[in-house]
Amino acid sequence: SIIFISSLIIPLLSLWSDIDFDNALLQRTQISLLNLVRGEEAVSAVLDSSSSSNNKITTEEEEPLLSLPRLTPTERFRVLGLVVIGFVAILYLPVSLFLTLYGQRWWTSCLELYPQQGLLEVSTTLFGLIAAQSNIAITRAAGYGVRPLSQAVRFGAISCIVLAVVPCVCALYY
Repeated sequence: SIIFISSLIIPLLSLWSDIDFDNALLQRTQISLLNLVRGEEAVSAVLDSSSSSNNKITTEEEEPLLSLPRLTPTERFRVLGLVVIGFVAILYLPVSLFLTLYGQRWWTSCLELYPQQGLLEVSTTLFGLIAAQSNIAITRAAGYGVRPLSQAVRFGAISCIVLAVVPCVCALYY
């Protein structure tokens, strides 16, 4: 559940902190996330290598705060692609939350009320996995120069929607 929520929240925070660049709270949030994921040394090295007068933010108390560099157009485009993928990931949140909170008892009662639910969950999970793997393959292909990154991000977002959402809608309709 945390992964599903994070896959949407983190790109949204990145996009928001780039739009509202002088917001010290957003900058601290981004730096804290980097500290959590990469470790303190990695973040301070990034900040030290890019430190300049325009990379300093002062809070209301005039306390200097190092800020992350602005997103490049390519990075912004990638973040938008991650937001689209995050919205697809959020589709799996209700089931994962209910399984976490209520466990086997909830799942058994669902299968008693809706016998086809077992088939639906397995197939939607499989299509979600295929969508995630397609995004990984597309990103790697762009890294090798098969297509420009802008095309890869667009194709990755579209393939994620087609491979994860369309089969779910069709299964629910059926």
